[in-house]
Amino acid sequence: MKGLALGVECVFAGRLFNFVLAYAGQASIGLALKLLHDEVRRKTALPGLRHPAEAGSRLLMCARIPWPSRDPHLLSARP
Repeated sequence: MKGLALGVECVFAGRLFNFVLAYAGQASIGLALKLLHDEVRRKTALPGLRHPAEAGSRLLMCARIPWPSRDPHLLSARP
């Protein structure tokens, strides 16, 4: 959704299917497609959009981070 909000016309999700195929075989590709479809529907519905094409820059939020930061954990995934 971030890519669509930034104005891209295409998003590549091939790596996901490579991992699914390698891990669980060909039969799992259908499930992966369903999960991807459901996720896009949810992420479209949460902000009140009817179609992913309606996503625009108004959906993005900018974080203001003081730089350089004195807090070493500010940008860390593990505080």
